[in-house]
Amino acid sequence: MTACLRPKSICEGNDAFQQFITKNANNNQRQALTIIYSGHAKAKGPFVLFANTIKDVLERQFADINVMIIRSIYTPR
Repeated sequence: MTACLRPKSICEGNDAFQQFITKNANNNQRQALTIIYSGHAKAKGPFVLFANTIKDVLERQFADINVMIIRSIYTPR
């Protein structure tokens, strides 16, 4: 899970970024997530583009993460 503060449009940059990783993740999983989100995983995918817009990277947080989906608000067209 990530949080990103984007004060203006993506192309202007100056974003602040923080990762929230489940406490259940082992060290290999934590390192892999950091590599992916930093845009260094095989230099492909959307994170490569977004990594260049980040000005401040806040300390990773390890937390209990619980997700509950109540209903979908997405309606395919």
